[in-house]
Amino acid sequence: RKQITHRHAPSLRRSDRDDNSEPLSCRSQPGLRCCQAHADTRSKLARARRMNPFRTLEVSAPDAEGLRQVTVKSRALRGRADLTIFAPEAALSRADVPLVLLLHGVYGSHWGWSRQGHAHRTLQRLIDARAFPPMVLAMPSDGLWGDGSGYLRHVHADYSRWIVNEVPEAAAMVEPNTAS
Repeated sequence: RKQITHRHAPSLRRSDRDDNSEPLSCRSQPGLRCCQAHADTRSKLARARRMNPFRTLEVSAPDAEGLRQVTVKSRALRGRADLTIFAPEAALSRADVPLVLLLHGVYGSHWGWSRQGHAHRTLQRLIDARAFPPMVLAMPSDGLWGDGSGYLRHVHADYSRWIVNEVPEAAAMVEPNTAS
């Protein structure tokens, strides 16, 4: 549990629920929607959440080909999720670089595009030949549920929200010059 404190209430509780629908309340006075200090605390938590939508974000150093491995704590999946990101050199010095998501098929994972298909090498060749503009590739796992999630919403996790919302957020945190 997250602990928040201020002067008149020794501690506040906030559930670890992913939505902010449950108000903070004083332990000493359960159920009380409290003072401005609590409202300010809620506001600070919401602001911090917008700045970093993931509880954890782990990013590897780029390998020799510029690939980065990323692991986040996904709210949509209610657990950890992986993706591979490739940002070619030409993309690093530009603003609003397009983000392209490459989704693997059944039985696959995020590394399939880079380690088996070499998508990043193909993109680099196309950029070098001036056939494609610089762009960032994000290659996420599908959440690794069963034989494949189909990138759809399921009872236990929202795989479509992971792809549509969280993968671009993670990519923008790793490569801030990606277009939103």
